[in-house]
Amino acid sequence: MTTKDKNPEPAAPSTTMSRTTTTLRQKAEYLSREKTAQSREDVGSFSSEQTGVILHELQVHQFELEMQNEELHRAQLELEESKSRYFDLYNLAPVGYCTLSGQDAVLEANLTVANLLGSLRGTLIGQPFTRFVLPDDQDRYYLHRKQLFSTKEVQTCELRLLRANKPPFWARLESTLVLNAAGTPECLIVLSDISKSKVLEQAFEKEAVLRRIMFEQSPDGLLIIDLETKRFLEFNTAAHQQLGYSREEFAQLSIGDVEATETVEETAARVAGVIRDGKAEFKTLQRTKNGEIRNVHVKAQIIDIQGHPGYHCVWRDITEGKKSEEALRDSEERFRALHNASFGGIVIHDQGMILDCNQGLSDLTGYSREELIGMDGLKLIAPDWREVVREHIRHSFELPYDAEGLRKDGTVFPVFIRGTVIPYKGRMVRVTEFRDITERKNAEEALRKSEAAVRKKLQVLLEPEGDVGTLELADIIDAPALQTMMEHLHRITNIGIGIIDDQGKVLVGTGWQDICTKFHRKHPETLKNCKESDTLLINDVPAGTCKAYHCNNNLWDIATPVVIGDRHLGNVFLGQFFYNDEVIDYELFRNQARQYGFNEKEYLAALDRVPRWSHETVEATMAFYGSLSKMISSLSYSTIKLARALSQKDAALHQLDESKAFQASLLETMPIPVFYKDIAGRYLGFNKAFEDFYGKTKEHLIGKNVFDTHSLELAQIYHAKDAELFEKQGSQVYESKVQDTHGVLHDVIFHKASLMNSRGEIIGLIGAIIDITERKRSEEENVKLVSQLQQAQKLESVALLAGGVAHDFNNMLSVILGHAEIAMRKMDRSQPLFDDLEKIHDAGRRSADITRQLLTFARKQNVSPKVLDLNETVERMLKMLRRLIGENIKLTWVPGADLWLVKVDPSQIDQIMANLCVNARDAIGGVGQITVETKNRIFDKEYCVVHADYVSGEYVQITVSDTGCGMDKQTLAHIYEPFFTTKDIGVGTGLGLATVYGAVKQNNGFINVYSEPGQGTTFTIYLPKYLGSTGHLQAEDTTEPAVCGHETILLVEDELTILQMTRIMLQQLGYTVLAANNPREAIGLAGEHVGEIHLLLTDVIMPEMNGRNLSERLQASQPGMACLFMSGYTADIITHQGVLDEGVNFMQKPFSQNELASKVRTALDSNKGKAS
Repeated sequence: MTTKDKNPEPAAPSTTMSRTTTTLRQKAEYLSREKTAQSREDVGSFSSEQTGVILHELQVHQFELEMQNEELHRAQLELEESKSRYFDLYNLAPVGYCTLSGQDAVLEANLTVANLLGSLRGTLIGQPFTRFVLPDDQDRYYLHRKQLFSTKEVQTCELRLLRANKPPFWARLESTLVLNAAGTPECLIVLSDISKSKVLEQAFEKEAVLRRIMFEQSPDGLLIIDLETKRFLEFNTAAHQQLGYSREEFAQLSIGDVEATETVEETAARVAGVIRDGKAEFKTLQRTKNGEIRNVHVKAQIIDIQGHPGYHCVWRDITEGKKSEEALRDSEERFRALHNASFGGIVIHDQGMILDCNQGLSDLTGYSREELIGMDGLKLIAPDWREVVREHIRHSFELPYDAEGLRKDGTVFPVFIRGTVIPYKGRMVRVTEFRDITERKNAEEALRKSEAAVRKKLQVLLEPEGDVGTLELADIIDAPALQTMMEHLHRITNIGIGIIDDQGKVLVGTGWQDICTKFHRKHPETLKNCKESDTLLINDVPAGTCKAYHCNNNLWDIATPVVIGDRHLGNVFLGQFFYNDEVIDYELFRNQARQYGFNEKEYLAALDRVPRWSHETVEATMAFYGSLSKMISSLSYSTIKLARALSQKDAALHQLDESKAFQASLLETMPIPVFYKDIAGRYLGFNKAFEDFYGKTKEHLIGKNVFDTHSLELAQIYHAKDAELFEKQGSQVYESKVQDTHGVLHDVIFHKASLMNSRGEIIGLIGAIIDITERKRSEEENVKLVSQLQQAQKLESVALLAGGVAHDFNNMLSVILGHAEIAMRKMDRSQPLFDDLEKIHDAGRRSADITRQLLTFARKQNVSPKVLDLNETVERMLKMLRRLIGENIKLTWVPGADLWLVKVDPSQIDQIMANLCVNARDAIGGVGQITVETKNRIFDKEYCVVHADYVSGEYVQITVSDTGCGMDKQTLAHIYEPFFTTKDIGVGTGLGLATVYGAVKQNNGFINVYSEPGQGTTFTIYLPKYLGSTGHLQAEDTTEPAVCGHETILLVEDELTILQMTRIMLQQLGYTVLAANNPREAIGLAGEHVGEIHLLLTDVIMPEMNGRNLSERLQASQPGMACLFMSGYTADIITHQGVLDEGVNFMQKPFSQNELASKVRTALDSNKGKAS
């Protein structure tokens, strides 16, 4: 390169051509003039023929010149076109081209370079290129230039370049050193944006690092193996360590050196299979360096290693897993053997669903094992017991219990159930034992009956002497022993006996006749005869005597009473017989057989078996039975007396034992800590509650005194109180503190009393502890709540007062603003008084704002969002805020430039600013500074991912910072809770920040707070940017003409000045006005008026009748009349009090004439819409 066009913008081709043509013509004219002078001198010597030849030559030459000129012109055009294409390619190239001087100044640059650097191309020329290099990469660029100029070879470099108003980007520089026309070195640079490839490169590098880390950190052996040599080309730490080799040793090995089972041929076959299938998975054995054989699971896959075949292997040592599997298999086999060999049913279930069971459960329930698996186990439980079993399962109770089971055939049986929770196949399930306890229950029932009999026998011990109490004969005699004895007697003498109690129950019976048992006592009629005989035999029979009776069944029987103590408990019967001297009337018995339907043959055979005794035998037998009866009575009564004496002694001892056990149980189960000490103050014992309270066991406390177990301060208090009790008998009640093993202090009440021995000596004390910590805390919390309630009531009182003041003040402002506006409309702006009136009007408006702030404080201002400039809103509050915080605190106001608009109720901004500034003032507590700042903020999604408390979008930020005491993290966690306050009782309500939080959230904003103890506090509030139209932000011009009308309006207002002012405003607007000072007058005007009244404009709260009642009264005579209500109270207050319904036309005082005109017009037009 020898020349350089320094013009960054090339000339147009046509312009260059014109300039070239002009130059050639000038040269031609000059040569023509020189030649013409010479030609004139020589022309006279030429002949005509020569002249003709010369002219011909000249013509031919002229044509040649013209053709050359055309060719030259065409070549010139092609050159210009080529040059234009070159410059297009140069400027619009996808990469940047620039030329730098030896001093690094930019001499030339294409448009791509300008775009990459975010500058105009003209501004780049002459700038040092280092200006665009990121400071951290300046050294890299310096080395690049140094190598370029020293080696004079093409150099490349990657670095970061700065870009105007955008982040830096990665660029690749390819630099070439050239000499310009003057021989000075210059640098040609090709500049490419490699940001995307750099990101990919960094990602690849990161991925490579992660892969390497994963490769090295893998617990499995990872290897790259040469397919031909079987040598290990690359491997991780786990690969060589699991076989006991160092990395250097392992690098020299191949597969054959570690394979323990396969031969060389087998290994080759395995490799061939991997090559064929591309991958393989198998288990093998490998030998470690010290000869140990390990089980290994192998995964192999063919890979390409730079054009050379190999395969990637994963080795996993499964030796321990194999051992665990074998151990688990053995364990499961043992478990299954025990499972099936269990004496009873074993079931494993998950919340009642049977997962597994043994054969015993199948045998117990009648279901097959296949039927049981998957069944709801509660189906094996009787319905009445299912809820009990379900509760045991739900709460994982482990105590055994009895229930009732249900078999497949529907039979119910008693079952013993015991369950526990176990791990099973990766989850916690319940294993339960079922055991049939039918035999045990039967034995228990027999034992119960036996115990009941014994208990009933011993019951007499508690009766007065000589009285057998409620005992029956069966409870006193040993009926089985007597039965055995009488059976022996019957075999010897053939004399029967029956001992029957007073209820007719046979206790002992032998030798009874079939004629009685099989016939007479089976038929209802003959049974009556038997019972009549039994009764007559025992009536009026003294003890020790007997009575014979011939029953209606024509048989004899004889009996003697059994009397024990003073009670007749039963009788001894001989049984049916005939005297041997009487004749049996068989015809009589045949008739009885036929009468009662007995089998005559069998009946007469039974009759023949009835014994025949002489009178002497009968009398001797009954004498024996009488003696037996007396012996039974005597022995039973003596036994009772003896047993009573023994029982009374045993009962006393038992009662004493029971009393001691009861006292011990009562002491142990009491929910309050109880303890007792000896006279030396040593602990002798205490209950479970005492252990739990102190966190110490009996081993740590028994035998020790308070100085061994408590802090010195508390021990001295306890010791002094104990000494008082040991010195003087009595009791104590006092409050103190107790410290448990965790160091926690409890507020407690001690109840103590002296322990005395039988001689009246003090031998120790017993005490109880009542923990009142929670009660104390509740009392403190109650005091705080009462204080908060009182504060809230004070605020409510102030709020009521503020609301009333605001209402009255609104009425006065209505008059002031209304008349000022009327006067301003009547005069020209140029008049001197106009400015005064305008100031009065502005002062009234500011007073209305103050009223609105009062209503805000009173929380009686309805939320009415408006489009606001927060800078203007806060500036209007600054004077009030400075009054709130006092003179010792500096209020700094830092408004943001070009602040976006927000849509929010101005009263809520007042609330937010007032609460935050008051809190800041209290936190400062003296001299300090509060800073209020506004600005615009944008949060993208990426920012909000990192900052979880933020929501993406455009916001207006308002920040209130103070130099106060700050807050710790524990306090910050509660600051938005209602009634939470760090101020003294009676100072704060704890509602301020809760109100701020609610107002911000209501407007779809969010709030952030940063604070540290001693470092002050910063509250930052973000309100969404308003995106709607802002045309209505224009200030109201009170002199602009309002919307007029011609309708008739009935105006009702009890404040005369407001009535007059409103009447004038309406008349100026063109309306016909009927003005009334009270509802009664309004009703009269409406009745007198001829024609339609289009609108009722009335105050809401008035004497005699409110606005709604007046409207309802007038609607009867004016059914098409529209209504517009006005009041110094807000719409929500009036609606809440039930005076107005929601959605009615309402206008709040004070109002301007334009507002009045707009509200009236809206009410009239909307009513016309309804009418149509």
